[in-house]
Amino acid sequence: MAGEDVRDHPVDQLFYVVRAFERLFRDPDAGIGLSLAQFHALAILADEEPLPAMNVAHRLQLAGPTASRIIEALERKGFVVKDRDPQDRRLIWLHLTDAGRSARERQQGILEAWFRDLADAIDPAVQEAGIRWLARLADTLQSRE
Repeated sequence: MAGEDVRDHPVDQLFYVVRAFERLFRDPDAGIGLSLAQFHALAILADEEPLPAMNVAHRLQLAGPTASRIIEALERKGFVVKDRDPQDRRLIWLHLTDAGRSARERQQGILEAWFRDLADAIDPAVQEAGIRWLARLADTLQSRE
């Protein structure tokens, strides 16, 4: 094993890709100040809103307190508005603001440009195989939850 590149192992390769993806969110020149989890929360709400805060936490696959911190950060940035249900005061509905929708769209554009740039360096047949593999991996992970 001495002298091997750590990226020769699939788990290490996946870790390397995930870290690069996360760096894109932390790079102040590349993004708009959203963490990966915050972006995911905005994407969930952009697909289906309003949603109860607990549903967003479930879809983020995070514990309630962790999801609450993410939602509060989005609210402070003006990207999300909380609305208490008039019939059940315990229920909090989340709505995207125009600024939140715009932030999500800008970050999505940055991500798509990043992926296009990477894809340009990869043979199209390898890209297709990689996309199929990722889809199967995601399906397998979801089926085990």
